[in-house]
Amino acid sequence: MNPYRALQEALHHHQAGRLQHAEALYRQVLAADPRNADALHLLGVLAHQVQNHQAAIELIRAAVQQNPDDPNFYHNLGTACAAMNRLDDAIACYRKCLALARARADAPDAHYNLGLVLNRAGRHAEAVESFKNAIAGKPDHAEAFASLSAAYLALADFPKADQAARTACALDPNLAIAHANRATARLNLDDAEGALAACNRALAIDPTLAQGYTTLGMLRHCHQNDIPGAVAAFRTAQPLAPHLPEIFAGLANALKDDGAIEQAIESYQLAVSLNPRSAVVHSENW
Repeated sequence: MNPYRALQEALHHHQAGRLQHAEALYRQVLAADPRNADALHLLGVLAHQVQNHQAAIELIRAAVQQNPDDPNFYHNLGTACAAMNRLDDAIACYRKCLALARARADAPDAHYNLGLVLNRAGRHAEAVESFKNAIAGKPDHAEAFASLSAAYLALADFPKADQAARTACALDPNLAIAHANRATARLNLDDAEGALAACNRALAIDPTLAQGYTTLGMLRHCHQNDIPGAVAAFRTAQPLAPHLPEIFAGLANALKDDGAIEQAIESYQLAVSLNPRSAVVHSENW
């Protein structure tokens, strides 16, 4: 067997979506050469694609041991770590990737993915800088502008969040999360009409977008005094994103004002359990 030809054939199958064929060939290469860094790396990428993230981490780490100078290895290792919620490891991998990549064309993707993980880790100011770096390398990166908007929302910088979301919407009018971020920003800037328009646009594009229903719930509760409508919106959001504390906090407030105190307390306790340090949760009077 020619390892180079086998690896090229495996990669061809991999890129065509024939994952079983690709995996078999990667393993043949590794049977002949257990230290083949490219085969270890690509088999790890494949493992991540089929949701076997722990195996992906182990395989790509083995590839890094054989070739510690390839930025792609660290990028994909960071992605696998992020999928396992190992955020500190993912951040370290993306930073190592960027240190090696320097001026490479794919550096904006690494900056963007680093920003996503920093946002998840609550390091929003650092995320802002990462998204800005991604945009500097790829000025038409709509997803980076949308994520920049999300970071500004987390920092309560609503004018900048609105501006970033508007740019994302201009670059990609069908990017639902950008419209949802704009809705949240407009709501916090006391523009209920603009918030509703952006919210409706987001949900028209993606009816499964939890953030759209969450903002709609806040809008109905705080600006339209439509308590039943607010409760309905929050309850629609719950199964779509059961990990978001702001959904349960918003529902708790609506239920409290509807007189359903026991249900409100239960929902608030769920919000606290999801994120005990959330400013959104603790900003409410209980």
